[in-house]
Amino acid sequence: MNTFVQMTESSDNRVLIRYYQEKNLLVGSRKCAKCQKEMHIRERDDVVDGYGWRCECGKRCSLRRDSFFEPMRSSLQIILKMILYWALQNTQTDQSILLNINTTTIINFQKKIVWHVRA
Repeated sequence: MNTFVQMTESSDNRVLIRYYQEKNLLVGSRKCAKCQKEMHIRERDDVVDGYGWRCECGKRCSLRRDSFFEPMRSSLQIILKMILYWALQNTQTDQSILLNINTTTIINFQKKIVWHVRA
C-alpha cells in the first residue's frame, strides 16, 4: 500500500487512479448510460489524466464524472500535491511556485476543499 506522500511523487496515472479509487474519491466501476453494460478504463490521449471510461458500445465518459475532481482541469498528481501543501499549510505563493500553476487556481481549489470539509 502506498502512502499519501509517496503517491504525490508517482508519475504513473494508472497508479494514481487506483489510489483515488481506493480512497473512494473516484468511482471504481461505472455502468454505461447508453446500454447499461460495465464500462472499462482505457487510455485516452485527449484528457489530462490519460485515461477515461469506455464502453464496448463506444460511449465514453470522464474518470472524474460525479467526483470532487470533475470541474478541475489540473492533473490528478497536481491535485494530490495541492492537497498535501494545503494540509502542510504552505503559503499559496509557495504552492504556486512549487507546482508551477497560478495562485488563482490554488485559491479556488482551497475554497473547494474548505467547502467540502465543512459540509
